[in-house]
Amino acid sequence: GNDLIYYSGKWAVAFTVLNIILITVCVVLLLNKDRKPPVISFSGNDLIYYSGIDNEKLLQGVGAVDAKDGDVTDRIVVEKIVQNKNENRAVVYYAVTDLDGNAAKASRVFEAVNEATGDAMKDIGMAGFDGDMDGALLGEPETLEKILPLCKKYGAAVVGLALDKGGIPPTAEGRFAIAQRIVA
Repeated sequence: GNDLIYYSGKWAVAFTVLNIILITVCVVLLLNKDRKPPVISFSGNDLIYYSGIDNEKLLQGVGAVDAKDGDVTDRIVVEKIVQNKNENRAVVYYAVTDLDGNAAKASRVFEAVNEATGDAMKDIGMAGFDGDMDGALLGEPETLEKILPLCKKYGAAVVGLALDKGGIPPTAEGRFAIAQRIVA
């Protein structure tokens, strides 16, 4: 009879010590756990939103830094997009998590265009201009071959300037040659 009490008392002490050790380990792990989410930041906001725009473009100028993990920009995702067609605005919602699972969310507002304009912008991007139309202003044959069919497709007005990579030609004949390339 006394042996049973002795062994059960011995086990009770062992389990109590084990519980204290486990609680201590849990408290230490909990106190050392990273609970701060990353911080999302934005730079530049000159992008115009259109339906079907690539997420890659929506992620341009978006960064995220975590106090423990450092730069976590590559973990940012576009969570959702809410377009207000009446106000020509779109709100893009972003989310990011750090390596400990802490999440942060942020949003930014873009000017938005209608679907037809968005289609034209996609075509312009596929033609190699990617939002930079400065090259389209030059009367170079390779530029005109890309941009003029798009102008025709979407009924865009065209203002032809008689200049090329060399600038405005000094002679009327030089300017006329560029104007012919534009009209052709």
